[in-house]
Amino acid sequence: FFRRARKIELPVCTHKMEKDPLQLLEDGKRLHLKGEATEAADLLSEAVDLLVKQCEGDDLHPDCGDAYLAYGSCLLDVARAEGNIMGEGVPEEKDENNAEGGEEEDEEVEAEAEAEGEAEGDGEEEAAEKDTANGKAPAPKNQSKPADEPSTLQLAFEVLECARIIFEKDSSRAGKDKLATVLFDIAEINLEAGVFAEAVTEYQKCMALRTELFGADSRAVAEVLFQLGLAHQANNAFDSAVSCYKRALEVIQANIEKLSSDPTNADEVEVLKSVVVDLKQKVADALDEKQALQNAAAATAGSAGEAGEADSGAAPAAAAACPSPVSSAPVTCSPGMSVRRSKIFRRSRTVGARAKPVNDRWPRGAMAA
Repeated sequence: FFRRARKIELPVCTHKMEKDPLQLLEDGKRLHLKGEATEAADLLSEAVDLLVKQCEGDDLHPDCGDAYLAYGSCLLDVARAEGNIMGEGVPEEKDENNAEGGEEEDEEVEAEAEAEGEAEGDGEEEAAEKDTANGKAPAPKNQSKPADEPSTLQLAFEVLECARIIFEKDSSRAGKDKLATVLFDIAEINLEAGVFAEAVTEYQKCMALRTELFGADSRAVAEVLFQLGLAHQANNAFDSAVSCYKRALEVIQANIEKLSSDPTNADEVEVLKSVVVDLKQKVADALDEKQALQNAAAATAGSAGEAGEADSGAAPAAAAACPSPVSSAPVTCSPGMSVRRSKIFRRSRTVGARAKPVNDRWPRGAMAA
């Protein structure tokens, strides 16, 4: 009466389970929303690679558009978090009174760095000799990062350019909405990199799409107007900046009137009221900056005129004292005046000038359309 169970041998799975790119995409978006941009970028990069493989290597396939958009936006936030948007260190202003002390500190830091480098070099040589004596191959030395490797900001630009190409072919409402987001992020990159004219162009394209989709009185349009004003102000186009700020102010005030009738919108109304305060302050700042530049230009013109009169009075005496002609040296262009370009990403640099830091951001709670 006893029946013995037969032992069943289950087949062993020999192939590796492949990851789902759509799941990676959703997980990456979730991490990005939580503020973990670096971890999110790793997942989104893997999602993009898997989607391209599924599309048989077609990196501009429509199915890759959402992943490119999410990955590019995430990389932009990673670049901001790195605190080195321009790819260069921002020099700190030194106090004239402490200049000598600062130079001494710099020399001490350099000496310490050289001593550490020599110690590390000696340690690596000793380890290599031991490995060779034991018949082991010496470990390779740390190699520096390739100079031609793109920065995080440049990579974000190139990824978003792929998303732009894909969504430009999508005439649906959802496709236009995604294209507007792509254009907004590309404009952000240009604004951060100091390419203000291109930032203005991209913001204007984004605003045209959002106006078509949501109407001229939507908060999505006000957000673009705010950023467009920042781009104009950074480019010293103060009148255009003030115009954008005032138009955004009108849109926000109109939204406050609509929402105030419902008491459940109290928190949202408070956020919009804070935006109104910020916009009024931006208008005042732009006007003050315009006046300051005008005053500086007038002072420069006045001093130049006085110097010209002095030079004209002293010229005859100088000519009599030194009758031989004076040849002026040729003007040479400083290396910093050159324009650095890559195949896709371009950024100009000028001597004695640095792109203005753009730290203003549209409040998160005011982004609803």
